Amino acid sequence: MMRCVPRRVAGLLARCATVVAALALGLPAPAGAAPGTLHRHVAGFSFRYPAGWSVADKEGLLVLQPPGQRGGQAAPTEMCVLGTDSVAGQGIERPDDPRVVGNVERQVQRLSPALRRVGEVQRLTIPRGRGVLANAATVLDFAATGRAGQSVWARAYVCVVADTSVILFGFGLRENVSARDPALRGMVTTIKADPRAAAPPPAAPPPAAGPAAGPTTPVAAVPAVDLGGDEWGLRARTPAGWRARQQGEVALLGHDTIAGLIIMRPHQEKNAAAVRALMQRGLAEEGIRISLTGVIKPVGKGTLAGDYAGTAQGQAIRARIIGLTSPHGGGAWVFAVTTPSQFGRGLTDAAGALARGVRWIKTSTATTPLMKHFAGTWTRASGGKRTLTLGPDGRFYSYAESVHVGQFKNQYGDWTGSWGASSQSRANGRWRVQGDQRSGVIIINLNDGSTQQYRYQVHVEKGKTYWREYKLNGVHYAKE
Repeated sequence: MMRCVPRRVAGLLARCATVVAALALGLPAPAGAAPGTLHRHVAGFSFRYPAGWSVADKEGLLVLQPPGQRGGQAAPTEMCVLGTDSVAGQGIERPDDPRVVGNVERQVQRLSPALRRVGEVQRLTIPRGRGVLANAATVLDFAATGRAGQSVWARAYVCVVADTSVILFGFGLRENVSARDPALRGMVTTIKADPRAAAPPPAAPPPAAGPAAGPTTPVAAVPAVDLGGDEWGLRARTPAGWRARQQGEVALLGHDTIAGLIIMRPHQEKNAAAVRALMQRGLAEEGIRISLTGVIKPVGKGTLAGDYAGTAQGQAIRARIIGLTSPHGGGAWVFAVTTPSQFGRGLTDAAGALARGVRWIKTSTATTPLMKHFAGTWTRASGGKRTLTLGPDGRFYSYAESVHVGQFKNQYGDWTGSWGASSQSRANGRWRVQGDQRSGVIIINLNDGSTQQYRYQVHVEKGKTYWREYKLNGVHYAKE
């Protein structure tokens, strides 16, 4: 439910807005054996879900599906969804804080405007030592009446972990939500923070003139990690002392003593001029607003850097954005962010070292006439913005904005309520094509290990063939 503009630069924050104001990055630690399946969340916590359930990341939300539910069900009688929201810098001390509860109410209104709070706030105890604020979660109930008189219900389980509000929703017909309650409570009680994220990191000294500003001593015990890969078109190595985790098209880096977060991801901008134009604009979006504070400077071959100031989730931040352009096309963004008082050489030097260490990879270009024909950016004609970029080197990128709406129905097929949510998604990987210019299939292997297929058919209207317009899985796309 978080959106960022300009779209291509702001993708740096799309998967980590809940931690952008945090002072250090907590990375999940290995967990011992316990019932169920362990899921590690990018916001810095983990939880276990029952055996037989499945978890899918649907454009920033985790959809948890119990056994027996059919995938892609058009009218489910229940849904289980987990989302997160940053509460950094707000002084939250308990999960039933009115600000936390108010945010949950707003989220529920987005799911279904008909739902209203009912009953008292309940408390759910969470075992000590898990890094959960107040060792407790708050349970809130919401209700609405469907057209046929059935009771539609939503139950939210809320706890706070490492400056992040974790919200598990169960919603649907009341009898289904009630029957699912023990399983959802069980999941909440397994939520656990990374021990390194359970306490705030030591404060760095304010920036000062000269090289002494900010801590710069490397932590030798932290091994360097390779980032990027063929799908990114680059390889890089973490600076000394920095921990990292790469997930899909985003790499997150944090340090045990240097306050701040570094984010790295590839881009497909045409050249350095396009990179500069995007950096000049800054970011302005719901919850995130930063502007350039000086001038954009060249800091190396094909590399630009600029400093920014603004707010994220209501907290003041300063940031440095480094835009790199690959000699083979595309490039990478490096984004370093922290609070104004802790913005200094320790963070910016590490971001610069990461950028300087990038090694570009020249991937194989399209060699078949069919790949050359389809290489480019394709935009969906209607139904919400969606672009598919089929790189001539076989790389794939996609971006989508969507509004999800649906209805709850009972076992008789009667409408009992509706829900909706807006979101964005990005994905990348590799693509290949089988068929000819008229019809065939585009096969995409995403970085998360999944595979997508788009069956295509050239668009023909009134006897004329439009070779830059195709139906992909029945949806009309046009080539830019």
